[in-house]
Amino acid sequence: LGQPGSVRVGQSVQVYGWGATSQCGSEANCQSRYLKVANVTVTGACGDAYGGSAICARRGNGITAGGDSGGPMMANGVQVGVASTSDRQTTTAYTNVTAYRSWIQSIAGV
Repeated sequence: LGQPGSVRVGQSVQVYGWGATSQCGSEANCQSRYLKVANVTVTGACGDAYGGSAICARRGNGITAGGDSGGPMMANGVQVGVASTSDRQTTTAYTNVTAYRSWIQSIAGV
């Protein structure tokens, strides 16, 4: 898992998920059968829809959608975020793993 400073504004990072791949009505009917990866660009620190510390990013060659929640955001081979919320068009927010690193280590030991 990433440490503070593992990700920076303007950096291209990778996001992964099995979520919706197109707009075909209910996102539950559009889930991917394959793990997808997309590049997004970090725009800065932000809060997610639940008030948590997050890393916001803008669409690159894809963006997260319904069904991608809980998937990783990776920067240089380390996980820096967990998919939280997205407008499914331009912006996505990932819970900032580096901000919660001490808590994760105390609970999970990693």
